[in-house]
Amino acid sequence: MAMEKFYANGMVKALGVAGFNVVQLKELKGFATVDVAVAQGWNNPLHQDLAVRRYCREQDIWYQSMHPLGGHPWR
Repeated sequence: MAMEKFYANGMVKALGVAGFNVVQLKELKGFATVDVAVAQGWNNPLHQDLAVRRYCREQDIWYQSMHPLGGHPWR
């Protein structure tokens, strides 16, 4: 909600999320007043994040892939 105030005041041009799954994106869509513009998710050849990418495509949300330089994020 704080970020939505920045958006309303013109301080930011778009809002995004990182690490959200489909359930969380749907929940956010249920109460957010500003649509998500970009969703960043962990994506590499062995982890494709297909469900989130598909949902983003359906909802016209840009998907941005990320993978930590240090390797697996939970090690």
